[in-house]
Amino acid sequence: MNRALGDMANRHWAPGQPLGNGQWTAGGGIVAVRAGATVVVRVAPAGRSRFQFLRTFNRTDRYRPRPGPDGITFAACPVSYMGPVTVFWVPYLDSGLSCVPLEISVAGRQPVRVGLSSHGGTCAA
Repeated sequence: MNRALGDMANRHWAPGQPLGNGQWTAGGGIVAVRAGATVVVRVAPAGRSRFQFLRTFNRTDRYRPRPGPDGITFAACPVSYMGPVTVFWVPYLDSGLSCVPLEISVAGRQPVRVGLSSHGGTCAA
């Protein structure tokens, strides 16, 4: 995997829980990006209807999947007293996928496909 992004594929990002009436709970995960790097993470076409990044959490923790941006850009801080990485807390809505297919891009390099497992470890991208 690209060294600019922390190893997301070995982390556990739990899928949302259905609440009825087409609503789901949201989740949150950590993404670490190497200092000074800008990384774009997109949901691959196969997962876009069931996974989306959220701008923030709401007060009710009830969400309905809606069309929206298929990715998110992470621009890390330069190396500083905070260390060699910038850590981002990412809210998301996963309406039941056990493996989220992602495409990770860094300028000047080929995109990398990873599968983010809801149980930890790896899965098919």
